[in-house]
Amino acid sequence: MDRKKLIPLVIVFLVFLGATGFAQQVRQDVGTKLLIPSSVRTATFTSFLAILNQDTQSNDIHIQARNADGSTMGETNITLPVGGRFRSADILATLGVGVGSFGPISIESNNSRLLSAVSEVTSSQGPAGFFPGVNIQSAWQQG
Repeated sequence: MDRKKLIPLVIVFLVFLGATGFAQQVRQDVGTKLLIPSSVRTATFTSFLAILNQDTQSNDIHIQARNADGSTMGETNITLPVGGRFRSADILATLGVGVGSFGPISIESNNSRLLSAVSEVTSSQGPAGFFPGVNIQSAWQQG
């Protein structure tokens, strides 16, 4: 191959390596304790929540919705088998929270097993926001 053609390819390859790096990326959406930064339940908006057991053993999970001031609005415990999933089209309603409420949701494994979570705020008009779970343990270090 002509040397003049090879140099741009080498530069692109080095830029790609610099952008991706050799170090393994820490996934922010997997952990034993995750935070969904925002959820809502109004006459117009609701929050979908999905949780996936990422561990090789059964996962006992505590889900807790909080008001903006940090007080608990609603909570529940679930158990997911290996590869198990939990879904709620309106998580705040599932937790018994009334209309007109909003705030963050914490999702924690009671037995220190890995999990992941995602939430989407929707309205009758369509999607309004997407919130992947944030690993609380590494958020301050990595994010």
